[in-house]
Formats: sequence, structure tokens, C-alpha cells
Amino acid sequence: MLRLHFGVDDLARTTFEMPSVIDDIAGSAQSVQQPHSRVRRQFQGARRPLPPAARPLLELAGAHGDVPGFLIPEATGTVEELLDLVMATPPAQVRADLEAATATSPRAAWASELATGRGRAMDLLGAALDAFHREVVAPMRPGFRRIVTAELGRLAWQAATLGMESVLNSMHPAIKWREGRLDVDLPVDADVHLEGRGLIISPSAAWSRPGFTFHWRDQLGLIYPVQADWAAPAAVADDPNLRLGTVLGATRAKVLIALAEGPAEGHTTSSLATNLGISLASASSHAAALRGVGLVTTRRAGRAVRHTLSDLGRRMVTAEPSAEPGYADLRLLGP
Repeated sequence: MLRLHFGVDDLARTTFEMPSVIDDIAGSAQSVQQPHSRVRRQFQGARRPLPPAARPLLELAGAHGDVPGFLIPEATGTVEELLDLVMATPPAQVRADLEAATATSPRAAWASELATGRGRAMDLLGAALDAFHREVVAPMRPGFRRIVTAELGRLAWQAATLGMESVLNSMHPAIKWREGRLDVDLPVDADVHLEGRGLIISPSAAWSRPGFTFHWRDQLGLIYPVQADWAAPAAVADDPNLRLGTVLGATRAKVLIALAEGPAEGHTTSSLATNLGISLASASSHAAALRGVGLVTTRRAGRAVRHTLSDLGRRMVTAEPSAEPGYADLRLLGP
């Protein structure tokens, strides 16, 4: 078990971020070798073979166990910049990372040449990374980003309405918050004190299990696989119930849609409950939550109250998906 110990400063400095392209390459290299992983099923659906040139990377990552740390540098940038960083890893770090990883995952014999800094081994790895990115990850990455964008939206909504404890306990069954620490079910027995640095948490569609960047120095990172169903992107984009449901939850999405399609004077709590087939208490609770984040307005009309969409709520319901795949519509707050 990995135990991450948080102080107040750590919680204040913890962020949720989109995984980098090199994170997706490393995670996919492992997931695509697992018979029942979603990445493997997605790739097989495209009816393309794995590129032969990618074999050294696949051997290095393995189907299970630790991915060598130098394959996931502590940096952001373009794919070219990140691959250059991997290729420039000092031989001593490569050797240390390989020794740490081989404890749980067998490696290819040629990998021992990497630790010596021999050009041929690094050239093979560079070609493997490039081929795997170009032919496997790049075609799937817009879908990866779309899934992670929805998950980040869900987390933001949950943090605003239920708090960080709820967020940390909802990410993955193997990750649990317990009295000031985050327990991650990994095959290690370690206590890590964040010491005011906080944590970078990245939901991922490429990885099939949680992972932790022990080797990062400035701020440690935790990555976890998104648990939500991989709905067809086109269906999510075309259906506002699905599009909003990935962020708000199915019932609250239906509340917004009902208010958008309902009478101009709005719904009473009772008519909203009847329209959606939910209890009066549930309708009241969902309307209050939506009102709390500025998507719904409520006014008293005699003995009843009426709920209508705010300007922001209406724009959220009617917003068109971004033309660039993988991104949420960022025009909601614009003119």
C-alpha cells in the first residue's frame, strides 16, 4: 500500500491536470498488451496491427508491473520535446529506473544496453516511441482527451458541491482518503509525506491501473484510470443528455433539460418531480445544487416556488460541442 500524507498546504496545492502525451504513450504501451483492457479493444476496433518498430517500447513497458520512470519525465511540452527528454536521460538514471522496475516486471535483454548509453539501444527506443505515438496513440488521443475532459468536469462539479473528500474517494476503487492521507493500493509498502508540495492528479484513459511518479522531484504525480464508460464520442456530442450527464450526472442533466424544454414561467418543484419521475425531495435537492453553482434560479410564486434556467444554465444546455475533438466547449462564459 502506498500512503500519501497530506498537510493543509498539500491540499491547497493539489491540482487535477490532463495527462501529457508521454503519459499516454507509456500507459498505452502497457494497456494495449493486456487482453481485456479498453485501450486494446479500442485499438483492435481500428483493425490495424501494432507497428513492428514499436516492439522495443512494448518489451520495455511490459503488460504488467512498473513502467521505467525515465519513460515518464517530469515535464510538459510537445511530443517532440518530451521524446527528446526521454532520449537525453543520463545512463545512470536509466540504469536506476530499470533496476527499480525489474523487481516486478521482466524486461527485454536488449534493455541492459540502455543503461550503458550505447547509441544503438537508444536509437531503437527512439524509433519505437515515435512509431507507437504516430500509429497507436495519436489516432486515439482525441478520444482520450474527450474522456478526461469529461472526468475533470465531473471532479470540478463534485468538488464544488460535495468537497474534496468526496472527490478523492470517488476517483478509483484502489484510491481512498483516510484521515489526512490518501491510500493507493499499489504493490509497495511506502509512506510518502508531500511536505507542502501538493500533488498532481491526472485522470487517464490510457492507463489501466493507478500509478505514482516516485521519481518526480518538484511535485509528485498520481495517475488513475477513468472508470466511466467510453461512450461513443459522436453520440455524446450529439445528445445533450449524454453530454451534460458526463459532467453533472444523469439526473441533474435531466433537470436542466426539463427546465430548458418546460414552460417559460418555469417548473415548480412538484411539476419537476412529476416530469422526471423522481421524488419531491430529490427534485428539491437537485434544483438546490444547480442553483448553488449558478445554473438555476428560483423565485417564489404564491405558495409555490418556480425554477428556471439562469443565463449560464441555458447556455450550457444549448452549447455546441467544440469543433476541435477532445475539448469541452469553452465559450460558455463568453459574450
